[in-house]
Amino acid sequence: MWFLATLATSVIVLVIYSVQLPVLSSPRRRSELKEIDHKVDVLLDRCFAHLVGLEEVRKELSKIGVAFLLREKRRMEGKKPGAGNGDDALDHFMVLGKPGVGKTTVAAALAKFLISIGRCDRMKKVSRADLVGSYVGQTERKTKKILQNKKSCIIIDEAYTLYQPGASGSDYGKIALEIILEAMSAKDNDIVVVLIGYEGAMHEMGKVNDGFWRRITQSLTIPDLTAVLMAAIFEKKVEKKYLSLAPDVTTKWLETFFEENFNAVGQNHNGSLPVKLLGHATHYLNARVVTEGDMTLRLTRSDIENGRDDLLSQFRMLDRHVDFSVHVSQFFKNYGQQLVFEGIRWVICGK
Repeated sequence: MWFLATLATSVIVLVIYSVQLPVLSSPRRRSELKEIDHKVDVLLDRCFAHLVGLEEVRKELSKIGVAFLLREKRRMEGKKPGAGNGDDALDHFMVLGKPGVGKTTVAAALAKFLISIGRCDRMKKVSRADLVGSYVGQTERKTKKILQNKKSCIIIDEAYTLYQPGASGSDYGKIALEIILEAMSAKDNDIVVVLIGYEGAMHEMGKVNDGFWRRITQSLTIPDLTAVLMAAIFEKKVEKKYLSLAPDVTTKWLETFFEENFNAVGQNHNGSLPVKLLGHATHYLNARVVTEGDMTLRLTRSDIENGRDDLLSQFRMLDRHVDFSVHVSQFFKNYGQQLVFEGIRWVICGK
């Protein structure tokens, strides 16, 4: 269904472009289109400057931005925006991806972009706790209050938590979701809703309402990070901390380093992996500053390799903890009832 929603959006955007073609046939109009393209590129650069590896996302947003600005220009000239108006192609988004790929960061950049082109004038981030109440009537009030923020880009983090299959009758997440979906389809509501979540969980949530996918007009999937992207993130984080890298710590060395050392665990951590690695490597840099008086603040290969050893050791400890927890859980699942009966018998019979 998400594929069909994305395909429908692309068709709508193409229709918008086709409506503009006769109008843009003159040299002046072509020049105006070129200016709009350039403006959108500049705004995307500004909003996504701190992010890497999102070329496909930027391409989709570029088409959306150009279509919106063309329509607004025609409206300012007193002309009809075009067949179907194209408003639906610009409204509600879903941002999907695995843990650590930066879904929330991308959603925030998306909101800034929509604000920069004039589609929204503010951003509001919320989660289940901001929408769902604990008693009858509270959820309606909380959710509707948030949706009253006119021209807002409302980002709902971990949106799939609103739908919890098998939850008790006192769980009001489904009510909040239904109110949100109703607001998304209201013609007099100029908000933009951005739902964030894991792909599988979001598709399950889509089953709760037949109109869910009709309201999502754009689906952005954030890919897993490659070794190349992890190296780029590491370099950006180093620069942000006002540190530097030793001359032999080149981009190529970092890319090979991530590929050889974190290939097996990379997709389980994604963007958090280079951040954690930098944290561990910095400990060794700080130790050199104290013991050797090295004030160059340069991370060496040795710092990074020692940080890798600490990080991988930490991952192994976590894996052992998870394995132990699974074994304990399985034991009580298999023998828990028997242990309870034996305990009751011991209390009653004394043996």
